[in-house]
Amino acid sequence: MKKWIKVLLTLLCLALIAGGIGLYIAFRGTKSAKDAKPVAEFTSETLSKTITADPKGFMDKYTLPKDDLKKIIGIKGKISTISTTDPKNNFIEINNEIMNITFSWDESRTDELKGLKAGSEVNVKGIIFSINGFDKSTSDDPMDLDSQKEAKLNKCCLNN
Repeated sequence: MKKWIKVLLTLLCLALIAGGIGLYIAFRGTKSAKDAKPVAEFTSETLSKTITADPKGFMDKYTLPKDDLKKIIGIKGKISTISTTDPKNNFIEINNEIMNITFSWDESRTDELKGLKAGSEVNVKGIIFSINGFDKSTSDDPMDLDSQKEAKLNKCCLNN
């Protein structure tokens, strides 16, 4: 009888631990780049040259597991496109001769976009999660190597 009680208590403890972990994951909230300091800062041109020189090395150095804010990068450049029509899909783009850089804005920071317009100089920080058009090891679609080179960042905000 004592053996069954020990087994049941052990199972109950494991269930409570698993439940606690599940609740933590469900309610921990979305992280943002707002209060984090960038680990590196680039102009749009230096970012393009750095990625072009070694795309795999860049991704290894500046990307990481989902939602980790330790590798936020800052980028300065001139806005070519801004979209604020869909509250869940606000973004700005910076284009240069080499590539297009897309910044998906953090939903909690969309008020920052109100004063921005195409042609404005901005300093943005965010988490780089994708580069395309450089080589097969870093591209979302390995067949698109002849397409426009691009970098995508998410959870972005102004870098003041």
